[in-house]
Amino acid sequence: MLSSITNKLTVTSSTFTGARFMGNARSSALLGKVTEERLILTPGDGDLDDLTYLRVHGINRAERHRRIVENTSQLLNEAQTVLLQFSDPYQPPASNLLWDIQARMEVLVDEFLGVLVEEAEDRAFEEQIWARLS
Repeated sequence: MLSSITNKLTVTSSTFTGARFMGNARSSALLGKVTEERLILTPGDGDLDDLTYLRVHGINRAERHRRIVENTSQLLNEAQTVLLQFSDPYQPPASNLLWDIQARMEVLVDEFLGVLVEEAEDRAFEEQIWARLS
């Protein structure tokens, strides 16, 4: 099987090479399109550093997001446990525990909103980098 692939590649390669030297008009037109010089814009060192920073920042943000979701799940489980243990939600120990859980959830919501804002800012910055290249 490998030898048949090699033979096909060789035939194709020699056919293309033969057409190149034959000088027929069709092959010259095709080769002219292939060999035409074009400017290819690429990111410079500063842009590459910025893109690397954005990638690392995104990885860290994903880890923070995972931790927020994990903490939120833990707090929801704690709230369910408190509600199941105390049948009267106005009992002082239960209400204090629920207020504590609510305060911790508010911190997590603020942190999560910060992650979303950072993500939007990073996306806009990356779009600016690529827009400079087009």
